[in-house]
Amino acid sequence: MQFRDDKLQADMAMTLHTTPPTGPADRGTIVADASGRYAGQPVTGHFVGGALLALTEAKTPYPIDLSVKNGPTHASLKGTVDDPLAFKGTKLRLHFSGPDMSLLYPLTAIPVPQTPAYEITGNLDYNQKLIRFDDFTGKMGSSDIEGTITVDPYQHVPFIETVLHSHRVDIEDLSGFIGGKPGANTAAQKQAEAKDPDILPDTPINVPKLQSVNAHVTYKGDHIQNKRLPLDNIDAEFTIQDGAIDLKKLNFAVGKGTLASSATLTPAKQGFATKAKFDFRQIDLAHIMTTTTGAAAQGGIIGGNLTLNSTGNSIASLVANGDGGLTLVLVQGGDISALLPEILGLQFGNAVLSALGLPGHTRLDCFIADMPLRNGIVNTKTLLLETKETRTLGRGTVNFKSNTIDYSLTTRAINPTIFSLPGAFNITGQLKSPTVLPGAEIIGRAAASVGLGFVFPPLALLPMIQIGVGKGSLCEKAVHAVNDNPAAGIAPGGMTQARAADARVTGRHQATSGAHSGKNAFSPAEVRAAWKKKHKSGQ
Repeated sequence: MQFRDDKLQADMAMTLHTTPPTGPADRGTIVADASGRYAGQPVTGHFVGGALLALTEAKTPYPIDLSVKNGPTHASLKGTVDDPLAFKGTKLRLHFSGPDMSLLYPLTAIPVPQTPAYEITGNLDYNQKLIRFDDFTGKMGSSDIEGTITVDPYQHVPFIETVLHSHRVDIEDLSGFIGGKPGANTAAQKQAEAKDPDILPDTPINVPKLQSVNAHVTYKGDHIQNKRLPLDNIDAEFTIQDGAIDLKKLNFAVGKGTLASSATLTPAKQGFATKAKFDFRQIDLAHIMTTTTGAAAQGGIIGGNLTLNSTGNSIASLVANGDGGLTLVLVQGGDISALLPEILGLQFGNAVLSALGLPGHTRLDCFIADMPLRNGIVNTKTLLLETKETRTLGRGTVNFKSNTIDYSLTTRAINPTIFSLPGAFNITGQLKSPTVLPGAEIIGRAAASVGLGFVFPPLALLPMIQIGVGKGSLCEKAVHAVNDNPAAGIAPGGMTQARAADARVTGRHQATSGAHSGKNAFSPAEVRAAWKKKHKSGQ
């Protein structure tokens, strides 16, 4: 026989013959062999079934033994079919292997994202008009995998119910499910990545043929093994309906804390219209540092949330087009001189550390970042870094459209010794290689407006801080302290409030012949005088 189908990219030659009985209990077999091309790939197949007349015997299971090789994919099917002409059920053992599960689509009609090499074996049954592949076990990359897949092929769009479980999982093996490519990057890929100005991945999210099935998928991984990520386990659930993805949960345990996320992705002209939310709760910084860098860290609890509402076809385009924001709190984060170089990168982290003017081995008590995202540009509501002696405030933007940063930081003493204040400095340029330099314009504004119009942590952040890192934390106390006694000498607020405060303080200063106004606060005139003295002395 010759089989040809242009839509399937198939052109195969098949030969069929029978073998005679070998004894009283043997009725002979049907043997078929095929070779050619299927789905554009070379294909070979070998089938051995029961005798032709055995197909008509409803009470006798019909034996089959099939092996297929399509391109690099291998599959074998062995067992029996109940009442084969009526197809009332099966007892089959299915084994398949290959370099990538996405290549199974021509054989199974079930779309699967890219995966690493796999080998899986389980039971295949057909009963009550459902196809069921259950009790399967195997390997996918360096992860183990087991579970059950049920397919209802009789709905207008086939429906798939999948329950998956791994005892040990390498998170990189799952990267294809979020549009990535499993496995380590090649040297050429690393070189291309280094030249790419985007700091976020710009690989298109390509979830294949979503319109061809509806599905409900749950997945649990007991233990995550990956030296680059501090994640401990994974619990995921999502549905696919009419091409839209509803990620009901994608949760990770991180030490004693959790990273929980949910999202909806609806097909749009420019990729996916996406709404996503990430919650960070009671995440142990010491666990992250030990897992990812091997560096010892003491204490440190992270809490907060991240939201994103956007349309795009990659992580980079989603952020560049997105609205949302990040609110993050880190309390008692250990040694700043160890943290910043690790988190920001060795060269950049050390440059920021030097510009902050903090002594080595300074302990971080609190870090708060409250930063909205509007049309791909991150602005600053609050940026506070507090140690026992100092408060550092930040203001500026991070532009993910142009992948640039324009940011200013300045440090004030909590119990001011005016002549020890470090100068303000700017972080500017490309995100992958920013420049850290003092800024004359910023210094001038610092002297003139005592605070650069920095926005201090509002009291409204307290509930989030309490949920994220726990009640009674140093960050909770820091918010109260900044509101009661801001290091920059003004009450919380933007530039309008800063100028109003400036005018009030200047007036009081003139009225009191140089006396300080408020607790530990310095007037603009005193700040100007201090800067002039520092510049004259060459500091």
